[in-house]
Amino acid sequence: MPNARPASSQPMPKEAKRVFKGKIFDVYQWEQEQFDGSRATFEKLKRPDTAYAIPITTEKKLILTEQTQPGRSPFIGLLGGRIEDGETPEESARRELIEEAGLEAGNLVLWESFQFLPKLDWAIYCFVAKDCHSVSEQSLDPGERIKLIDVTFDEFIHLASKEEFNDLEVALKILRISKNPDRLDKMKRLFLD
Repeated sequence: MPNARPASSQPMPKEAKRVFKGKIFDVYQWEQEQFDGSRATFEKLKRPDTAYAIPITTEKKLILTEQTQPGRSPFIGLLGGRIEDGETPEESARRELIEEAGLEAGNLVLWESFQFLPKLDWAIYCFVAKDCHSVSEQSLDPGERIKLIDVTFDEFIHLASKEEFNDLEVALKILRISKNPDRLDKMKRLFLD
């Protein structure tokens, strides 16, 4: 069953025109009436959606990455990347899991899907990958160096607050959930049961 694409809190109107096409980001503009009746040009970026997979080991550890990319400081993040044309979010998460970790998931469970910023049309899908098994070596892009690390659920929550955790959109989601004991418990059960 396909996952419904999460809506933006500031949808782009149908009359928006693309004024720039980049390799990752496109820029759209439209005229919008203001409260005083005047008109102003509004803009919004659009980029391919992202799918993440968080593998869970049989020892109830979460697999994260320590990554290095050209021109960047090393960082900690999730397995995942851009959803390619024609892929569903789940297909993308499965592909990224194999490419970046050499793992295949028996079961992918959608944990969260959301749009992070009102001025950016970008849906993010986070899957919990259960019943994983090794099927190959990593098949990394030329600009990726990825080391897999195992962490406990509590370490995962703690790492999300650290400067070196790269996936800010997911970090904010985790931090907000961690402030609500019921939501945190529900998340923990989804990940570990």
